[in-house]
Amino acid sequence: MTDRPSPPSTTSVVISGNNSLTARDSLLFYGTVLGMTTLISGGWALLGYWPVLPFAGLELALLGGALYLMHRRASYRELLVISPEEVRLERGRPRDREVLEWPSPWTRVELAAESAPGSRRRSRLLIVSSGKRTEIAAMITEQERRALHKRLRELLAQARADAAATTMPRDDQVGSG
Repeated sequence: MTDRPSPPSTTSVVISGNNSLTARDSLLFYGTVLGMTTLISGGWALLGYWPVLPFAGLELALLGGALYLMHRRASYRELLVISPEEVRLERGRPRDREVLEWPSPWTRVELAAESAPGSRRRSRLLIVSSGKRTEIAAMITEQERRALHKRLRELLAQARADAAATTMPRDDQVGSG
């Protein structure tokens, strides 16, 4: 009886920032603020203080713009697919997506320390292959980035082991010629 290697595995990792406010919750929040501001500024306008209205409208426009930009930024995702043959990175927003691919055996993950003084980030997680470096996971916290670095190193090691197992001849194939 020979041990046949298990089929090569493919693993996917989704990387996204922390976004606890959903689009529905944002609309509910904006609607509440819109109603309260309209009620208060309308009351002041009825008392003759009409210059309050343009400032209330400007305030609502700025709040709506900020919520829109926040959700646009929160829709950014990175999907990393690791297989024995390749490492594939799909990143961006649903309508604006970039796809990068590297061969798994020649790809590694590095955690580079940020050396710029006053920098808010302390490290950068990089995919390195063929002399090129690509930063990933810039939107997560330092602790999450370190844990992801460790996990990606394990997944790449497993992918290399799977690739080696599929290229080596099995016991029943050796000497059968």
